[in-house]
Amino acid sequence: MKEENGNLKFIILLLSISLIWVWSWIFIDILVPIEQRSNFGDKFGFINSLFSGLALAVIIYSIILQQKELNLQRKELSDTRQEFKDQNFQTTFFNLIKTQQQIANEISTTIVNLK
Repeated sequence: MKEENGNLKFIILLLSISLIWVWSWIFIDILVPIEQRSNFGDKFGFINSLFSGLALAVIIYSIILQQKELNLQRKELSDTRQEFKDQNFQTTFFNLIKTQQQIANEISTTIVNLK
C-alpha cells in the first residue's frame, strides 16, 4: 500500500512538472515578444550554473560519505579479523587442554606391594 502511494506521488510530481513546463512554453511563446526572449533566456543561464554547482557539491558530499563508510568497513574488517584470531587461539588452547586431560585419564598406575 505504501509503495502504491509513493508511486502515485511520483506520478503526480512528474505530471505537475510537465504541466508547468508546457505552461511556461506557451506563456513564453504567446506573452513574451521575440525581442525580449533572449533576456528571458539569459536569466535561466544563471540558474543552470547554479544547478551545475549544486550538482558538483552533491557529488563531492557523496564521495566524502563513501569515504567515511569505507573507513568504517575497514575498521569492522580489522575487528572481525582480530576476533577470528582470538577465537582460533581459544579453540587451539582448549583442544590442547582437552588432549592433556585425555592423556592424564588414560594413564594407569598399579601399586604393588614390595614387601
